[in-house]
Amino acid sequence: MKKYKYIPSRFHERKNQVAVILLALLHFTASGSFSQSQLLTYKVIRNGAEAGWVKLNRNTNGSTSVISMASEIKVKIIFPVTVTSNEYAESGNGKLIHSYVFRKINNNIKVDKHTRLKENIYESENFSRKEKLRLIPVCFNVLDLYFREPSDFKEAYSSSYQTNLQIENKQPHIYRLILPDGSINEYHYNKNGNCVKVRVNQNLYSADFILLH
Repeated sequence: MKKYKYIPSRFHERKNQVAVILLALLHFTASGSFSQSQLLTYKVIRNGAEAGWVKLNRNTNGSTSVISMASEIKVKIIFPVTVTSNEYAESGNGKLIHSYVFRKINNNIKVDKHTRLKENIYESENFSRKEKLRLIPVCFNVLDLYFREPSDFKEAYSSSYQTNLQIENKQPHIYRLILPDGSINEYHYNKNGNCVKVRVNQNLYSADFILLH
């Protein structure tokens, strides 16, 4: 397997920061107007104070669904840290076709990954390095958790870790997502199945995402 040396640049960073928007626009242009669109906005609360925002957009057209997510979270550990993320997931006929995640901590790119379905095989691309993934067709991914209570699912595909993560039903309308590093995120739903809160417990920070609209 041939490997390519990754050379960071301002151009590369800027390109990846807008990749999610460009992908969504290209898909929109190719397929015409979407029949349905749903927007979600969350405020991030940490230690009782507002620390950022999370915005998601889901567009559906027939059997095709496109979800995009953007976020910015500011925390102070020893020194100020800003975590910015962009994610994208496109599904067709109930299967994930393409996902992308870009994450930066301050000025350092930490995640820059694509997952693509090619001839019923998923392929990973990470900093221009490609490899095959041992996955069955993905029917539910982490971004779906914001739009649908996972009562019928035991796993969700993570574009960040490029693997399926276990979902545990902790109690009615509360679900835990177990991360490979042992971190646990909790998703809280109201009686209508809307995700009204996400409690994020990660190594770097803990925070609550509270649904605004």
